[in-house]
Amino acid sequence: MKRLAILLLLLAGCTKKKEAPKAAPPKKDPPAAEEKKPKRDPAEPDRITMKFLAISFKGRRLTKSTRTEVEAKRLAEELLEIAKKPETDFQGLVDQYSEPLFHDPGELGVVNYDVVKAGNERTRLEVAYVFGGFGPADAAFKLKPAEVALVPYHPKTNPGAWVLVKRIK
Repeated sequence: MKRLAILLLLLAGCTKKKEAPKAAPPKKDPPAAEEKKPKRDPAEPDRITMKFLAISFKGRRLTKSTRTEVEAKRLAEELLEIAKKPETDFQGLVDQYSEPLFHDPGELGVVNYDVVKAGNERTRLEVAYVFGGFGPADAAFKLKPAEVALVPYHPKTNPGAWVLVKRIK
């Protein structure tokens, strides 16, 4: 009799209906592709021509540099002061100091967001991809022709090197 009672209790526990799992809240639609694009400053030109000089350091991607991070920063700051002088041959500095894999063979034409590129131009997003961040392209679009800026190394926005950017046109 005890066995029958235990068996009935076990069966009663097994036949209990399981509750249906609660429905997950509806997923929000992903933002439209247009919302993901960086915003363009309306004061920026459609196209620019730029040159860049990358000063990297040991342990960074795409470099064989043996200099330390501190040495790279110091060199980049010194080169910025030299590059700001109107008589400075910026391409000469690029040839002498830029990292081999970042070496700039000439002028780089860049188009802004939503502008169709022509010829050998690069989009602003393509330039950001090469550098691993938007820093150099953003700086170049803010410069006036012949101006030079230093984009500091930053693990997220400019992870490859300190980059001197000169806007040509």
